[in-house]
Amino acid sequence: MRIRVPKTAKRGEVINIKAMIQHPMITGLRPEEFRTGIERHIINRIQVIYGGKVVFDGDLGTGISADPYFSLYLRAEKSGPVEFRWFDDDGSIYRKSALLSVN
Repeated sequence: MRIRVPKTAKRGEVINIKAMIQHPMITGLRPEEFRTGIERHIINRIQVIYGGKVVFDGDLGTGISADPYFSLYLRAEKSGPVEFRWFDDDGSIYRKSALLSVN
């Protein structure tokens, strides 16, 4: 998992946050998957937490490619971690955070 957050931002500045997770995103819909019995294995939800609040919460579907990449804009209000949470069909929750320093 990788997260890119600017090293510093001015209070009130709108910044771009980018994140990527390595994940196969297996839909279970390909013909060869039916023959071999491979079950669906996708990240079905993503959350972004900043300042102790959920600032983004999105449901994902089978149309998302392997190794999903996300980019979003966020208004920098105070220094602290920006945490990404990816929720997997198998019940796993992957977490990664990066520190945002606000001047």
